[in-house]
Amino acid sequence: MNGKKKGMPVTMELCERPHTVEVDPVRVIAEQMVVPEGSKVEILGGRIYVSAAPMPKHVLIAHEIMEQLMKRFSGTDRCATTAGAAVGVDIRKGDFVIPDVVLTTRSALRVDRPMLPVEDVEFVAEVVSKGSIEKDVEILPTLYAEWGMPIYLLVDSRTGDIILYSEPVAGVYRQQVPFHFGDTVALPSPLADIQIETAEFPRYASIRGV
Repeated sequence: MNGKKKGMPVTMELCERPHTVEVDPVRVIAEQMVVPEGSKVEILGGRIYVSAAPMPKHVLIAHEIMEQLMKRFSGTDRCATTAGAAVGVDIRKGDFVIPDVVLTTRSALRVDRPMLPVEDVEFVAEVVSKGSIEKDVEILPTLYAEWGMPIYLLVDSRTGDIILYSEPVAGVYRQQVPFHFGDTVALPSPLADIQIETAEFPRYASIRGV
């Protein structure tokens, strides 16, 4: 990845070629890539995206969301994580995403498999950074809706804006509700009794270089 700016997604496309073994060649490349520690490799629309390690404020926001969910679901099978669990429609091939926050279950995490199938995930959150603007803001709302992801929370620490996506129908989220840092975000079904407090979410001092 020499010559690429830090934090910018790296995209790759693989030409089709005949093969006798039923493997996903793009998955093979993604799994074998050597990237800096803390970076994440994802496949979106058949392209490989490499994102740099997040900045501290990015990490803090994701942790705040996870902590609020974990507090609410303490003592239950539900489990929120920021540990880099990958999510995909097909756990063996095709696209997959590594959300900043995933709400799944402990039972699902105990299964021996490379990633979580989308049906085992109720909620994902992404925190926008400079290197993930296109992915988080433009690509993922469509991808998550196509997958039938019940809730997608998009948090932009550059602007203080939040968008809550829900009710995926035919590849589109019917509900796209805007919020701002400081608001209480009431989640819809299947998490209708959950609220996310955002008053403590930090913003970047300037969007320049973020």
